[in-house]
Amino acid sequence: TNSMGLTCRTIVPFCASNTRLPGLLQISILLWISCPGCYLVGNKIKLDQTISHPRNLVPRRCQETSANPMAELFKNAATLLEWEIEEAEASRDVAIETVDGTAVLADRPPVRKNNVVSINEKLWTLQLRAATEMLAQIGIDSVQVQARVLPTIPQLARLRTESVAAIIHDLTLLLGSSEQTAAAVLEEPLLLGYDAKEHLEPGIQYLLTMNAMSERAAAGKLAAQHPGLLKWAIEGKMKERRMSGMLSGLKASTAGTTILAGRAFSDLASTRKRTGL
Repeated sequence: TNSMGLTCRTIVPFCASNTRLPGLLQISILLWISCPGCYLVGNKIKLDQTISHPRNLVPRRCQETSANPMAELFKNAATLLEWEIEEAEASRDVAIETVDGTAVLADRPPVRKNNVVSINEKLWTLQLRAATEMLAQIGIDSVQVQARVLPTIPQLARLRTESVAAIIHDLTLLLGSSEQTAAAVLEEPLLLGYDAKEHLEPGIQYLLTMNAMSERAAAGKLAAQHPGLLKWAIEGKMKERRMSGMLSGLKASTAGTTILAGRAFSDLASTRKRTGL
């Protein structure tokens, strides 16, 4: 970091900008990605002053935002993605438990939208840095990551590196180029939060079916022009799969209830026969 010179004109405006991330968090993520280990302490600076040490960069008013600028990011990253919430709720709704050898619906409380996962700062720091590097390879620089990607999907920090690599790879195969993938991600950052095998591939098939297409290339061209349509297809397929699971669960529950009722009547008849009642 000693050789790194930064001009305050390019950094200070982030503190006053009206984006969804606090100013200090924006600045620190940007610098942290470029210069890991640097922390900001809020020393006074002048416009156009060149700073050799990023730790001297942030105005005092920004320092008050957070004692640990990455803490807010990790707090947001710990919240569940919408599809994670919906799939968890669906799995609990149709969870099958065995009672006396019979499948019945489990009685479990639903998952709340404020449910969070445990924060792993060390792992998430490494994963976010890896994801940022992979995004840079397709043309999304660190400024765009902190300004356009992380505000929408802070969960990028907790996504497995292998998962992010796979979704970027498969999106590029579908859309035709890294440039198209970068454009799609910047328009729909939540695409990074899906699993390539479990979500993207079924979503592509759903897109083909719903648009009466037979060629994958045509679906790729459509998705490149309208990334939101690809997201819609992925979510549509997931909802279809959840509905199918719920119906299967209900059928199993109905069958199980019928069997239990039959056993109960049979036991009652046997008892009456033995006792002569």
